Amino acid sequence: MKKEVKHMVSKYFGEKEEGVKYKRREGVYAIMMNANGQIATVKTPRGSFLPGGGIEAGEDHFEALVREVKEEIGHEVEIGSALATYGQFLLGKKVPIYYELIGTCYECRMGKDLGCKTEEDHELEWLEINHISNKLVLEYQNYAIEEFLLKKNLYYLNDSLILD
Repeated sequence: MKKEVKHMVSKYFGEKEEGVKYKRREGVYAIMMNANGQIATVKTPRGSFLPGGGIEAGEDHFEALVREVKEEIGHEVEIGSALATYGQFLLGKKVPIYYELIGTCYECRMGKDLGCKTEEDHELEWLEINHISNKLVLEYQNYAIEEFLLKKNLYYLNDSLILD
């Protein structure tokens, strides 16, 4: 039996419109920092996101995150603690569907390159933390990175990484 992971949404983004039915989509995302103080993101034709994605039927959070990271960037991932779960209301751009996105973000470490990425239009991109603010498509993912950096007491001063 799979271990069910449920987290309360700690913060919502976007405006929930009255009288609108939202399609709920749950996902899991990895926040990974390398030794140079850069955050791993996935660059796609739609913009940049944290590595991760939707949870498929029968998967738990950990299985979904391992699968998504492997598909998107072809790496193993070591999953640490959950940072938080965030929500965002938005209208889809490709298809006009209203979504309630629920994303749980985990502190992770990138594992070895497996050389088996399957999403060809997804590229691993390391962003400097002093240039990452609001670079991601989803508002809650930008906020998650800010929370991660605050938790780690990291910030930049004149382009130098400071560990408080």
